[in-house]
Amino acid sequence: MKASITAKRLEISGVVQGVGFRPFLFVLAKKYQLKGEVSNTAGGVLVIVEGSPENIKSFINDIYIKNPLLASVTNIETFDTEPGNFSLFQIVKSKACFNQTTLICPDVSICSDCLAEMKDFHDRRYEYPFINCTNCGPRYSIIEDIPYDRPKTCMKHFKMCAQCQNEYDDPMNRRFHAQPNACPECGPQVFLTDNKGKRIDSDSKEAITLAAQFLSQGKIVGVKGLGGFHLACDASNPDAVQSLRQRKLRPHKPFALMAESVSHLSGHVHVNPEEKELLESYPRPIVLLKKKNNNRDNITGLAQDVAPFNNSLGIMLPYTPLHFLLLEKGPDILVMTSGNRSGEPLSIENEDALDSFSHIADYFLLNNRDIYFRADDSIVRVQAGKPRFIRRSRGYAHLPVFLNKKMPKILGCGPGLKNTICLTRNSYAFLSQHIGDMDNVKAYDFYQNSIDHLKKILDIQPDIIAYDMHPGYYSTDYAKAQDGVKKIAVQHHHAHAAACMAENDLDEQVIAITLDGTGYGTDSHIWGGEILLCTQKKFKRKAHLSYIKMPGGDAAVLEPWRMAASVLYQAFGKDFLNLDIPYIKEMEKEKLSFVCQMMEKNLNSPLTSSAGRLFDAINIARENKDKEVVFCAVGFETTIPTIAAGILMGIEAKLDNFSIYSANKLTPPALAALMETDGVKIDGFILPGHVSVITGTNAYRDTFEKYNIPSVIAGFEPIDILQAVLILIQQNEAGKPALENAYPRAVSDAGNVKAKQIMNQVFEVCDASWRGIGEIASSGMSLKKEYQKFDAAIKFDMDMPDVPEPKGCACGQILLGLKTPEECALYKKKCTPMTPVGPCMVSSEGSCAAFYRYS
Repeated sequence: MKASITAKRLEISGVVQGVGFRPFLFVLAKKYQLKGEVSNTAGGVLVIVEGSPENIKSFINDIYIKNPLLASVTNIETFDTEPGNFSLFQIVKSKACFNQTTLICPDVSICSDCLAEMKDFHDRRYEYPFINCTNCGPRYSIIEDIPYDRPKTCMKHFKMCAQCQNEYDDPMNRRFHAQPNACPECGPQVFLTDNKGKRIDSDSKEAITLAAQFLSQGKIVGVKGLGGFHLACDASNPDAVQSLRQRKLRPHKPFALMAESVSHLSGHVHVNPEEKELLESYPRPIVLLKKKNNNRDNITGLAQDVAPFNNSLGIMLPYTPLHFLLLEKGPDILVMTSGNRSGEPLSIENEDALDSFSHIADYFLLNNRDIYFRADDSIVRVQAGKPRFIRRSRGYAHLPVFLNKKMPKILGCGPGLKNTICLTRNSYAFLSQHIGDMDNVKAYDFYQNSIDHLKKILDIQPDIIAYDMHPGYYSTDYAKAQDGVKKIAVQHHHAHAAACMAENDLDEQVIAITLDGTGYGTDSHIWGGEILLCTQKKFKRKAHLSYIKMPGGDAAVLEPWRMAASVLYQAFGKDFLNLDIPYIKEMEKEKLSFVCQMMEKNLNSPLTSSAGRLFDAINIARENKDKEVVFCAVGFETTIPTIAAGILMGIEAKLDNFSIYSANKLTPPALAALMETDGVKIDGFILPGHVSVITGTNAYRDTFEKYNIPSVIAGFEPIDILQAVLILIQQNEAGKPALENAYPRAVSDAGNVKAKQIMNQVFEVCDASWRGIGEIASSGMSLKKEYQKFDAAIKFDMDMPDVPEPKGCACGQILLGLKTPEECALYKKKCTPMTPVGPCMVSSEGSCAAFYRYS
């Protein structure tokens, strides 16, 4: 009896183009004796199959579980259709489709098969730097439009030779419809020039050999790669690395490195299994890895300047054939930093590279294959066993992030700095490659081109545009210039919080702590140190750092001396101009008077709540070695390691023109002093969680064991305080005092060991005065003798008396139990939780505001 024949039409979506998907279906159809055809469409892949129902079912099942290495099937829609009496199964020309919904594979690293061929002396592609197949090579960076066919890529300029064409046409070949397919006879070529653009090689192989030799000799080479240019030098050569820093005007920012293999990293960094897997994955991102022995600067076998003042190295493995050849013929580890003019996007054209950084590179290794869209290297680190993106770009863009709900078509325009755009459709959020800081016309052009390109290849015309509230961003200008679309302004830090919520599938109300540089607030001030209570749709600002003025607006970011003037103005008013300190003496009186008038008259002096500026002070000192820089820091154990790190940074940079005025105190001695004060009755301590992050639970152990009093380490949200109060009540009722950590998500027993090491290296214990209590022995931290030259109070013989409580404030007496908050004349009148008059909510010396908030 003749078997029944049925026909099915399959519409397959996902990453199914340029990854060997049609040849995979060809072989699969042959296995199950099916007839029909397969073609690319703008929506993915279209398949028509005829055969027995059982074989068609097995065919469809295998599509899901046996698809090619780089493919990713997101959906298969199956429709009954009439048999077409096909005589065989064949691959046919791409078909048009109204909606473009296919997912294009990102650029990926060379595969093991191509690498083996490139190293085979007898292979016709021996040492060919553009070898590829359907399992590897460029994708996103060479695509002009979809369907992903050769005429719509930059390879349209290279006509395949007979051998390459045969491979391209053979469904059983690994290079069947590999759009970048080429060989030394018909494909792109590399060539080497000096920094004037004069060619100095005779052919591609000599160009690579010479470039590798120059790198070994300590030269800097501009290398055209997959998504743009790198500036490369020998990472083990101190002179080469320092020369690159000086020419690139990049004195301290870490350089990315490229190593030949993981085995070459064993002497330099720690690599765990998850990090190794990430290094060797097809996207080949830069992975942040801890230096051996936690030594920030002295790295055996590498130049110290590759990543100064840093305990990690950013390392990637080679991902193009050219990289493998350079590392094989040259140094084992190369610096591979971005090739661009300062502040501008990555260079992708030969002429632009020569024009932009010929003053940096000694030579240029160029090629004649166009890059349609630039893509910086992605940066990832492993945290809690999972990869976390620092920068999501080459190897990942523009693959979507999958959302847990369907979305309308939205364009997210991104911020002004470190920009990435987003387009949504259904449950997909398509993220562009890293675009970067948009502070010039070239960056803005790149931004607009990226939006146009993504809209084109994804066929998404947004119905909604979301943009940052900041009126001064290029991205805001872009959004407001679009017509016929709904526009929604989003607060910068709420966007940060919502992104974290989306990443973790959170839809309930959360507490978000956002510490940032600049974010335009709903009150028209500049935010940057906020605690938000928010959902994905809305938020409430519950707390923030105190406002100070930014004279000159964004100019205060570029010229931090303005912020120093602002802090002094806030503390002393316009009298700060007469202070007898080096900063005032060295600064031009006209400049200081000008910014003082700006602040007095509120002219271009927006308020900011942005987080700290310690390292800005070090940078000011570095860049103004003829001036004295004073940094004022007031805090407890939390700030001491940061101050110490700043001092060590200054020493490493050979600076002696900066100093620090700090008032650093240790909480446990103050607790003991309270216990020993006559007339003070204490039922328990709620210990500061922010301090304990550094000091750890054990810092309070001696005090607890000596006085045997209930003690709880807690956070500062209402729920944390209430939980701590409940624990203290339970301990008292049971008569079983304990030292309990109710803040384990942030505090460990040991605390931050590295931070304490840095703190103890620079500081030593001293006596200190506490408002409301008086002097307490061994309750402060002062700079050790060898570091006292950085103490502003010693360096400038300043008379800095302890600041008393404001007039009428009873915080100290309340803390000692001598008064209740209700007995304070300022209670609920001038002194409120949000506007404390005394030290409340600024340090653990006060208690009024906490009483208001939680009573």
